[in-house]
Amino acid sequence: MSTDHKYNISNIAEMLGFGRDTVRKRIKAAGLPKAGREGNADLYYLKDAAVALLGNTGSTGSAVDPNKMKPGDRRAWYQSENERLKFELETSVLCLAEEVRTQFSNLAKPMIAELEILPDILERDCGLSPDAVSMVQSKIDDLRNNIAQAVENL
Repeated sequence: MSTDHKYNISNIAEMLGFGRDTVRKRIKAAGLPKAGREGNADLYYLKDAAVALLGNTGSTGSAVDPNKMKPGDRRAWYQSENERLKFELETSVLCLAEEVRTQFSNLAKPMIAELEILPDILERDCGLSPDAVSMVQSKIDDLRNNIAQAVENL
């Protein structure tokens, strides 16, 4: 590997957005070999450190499995996750499902309103036959129901 990709724990923590203690613990737990030394700091390959910190994520999207933790550690982990979620809500990185449903509904309503009058426009202005208008109306009804179902499932 190139020497350009060797970093100390502080640099890795800053680049990946982790605390230094977390980086140190996970590198130690993963048993990463040192890639060198610069001054008093051990260097590690960034790729290996990133895998140790970010890789092997489970269903929680986290590099740790709370079910395998001691009760005190599990409590602290869930507390930190709750704080992270609150922060993400406050900074609009995360939004409530109800807000998403409302926004999708607000987007869908004008579109559905226009689709509802489309068969009349096609019949009046384009001279579409009643059978064709019936088919268009049926397709619009199906589409409207699919959109409503999709919004409900959000």
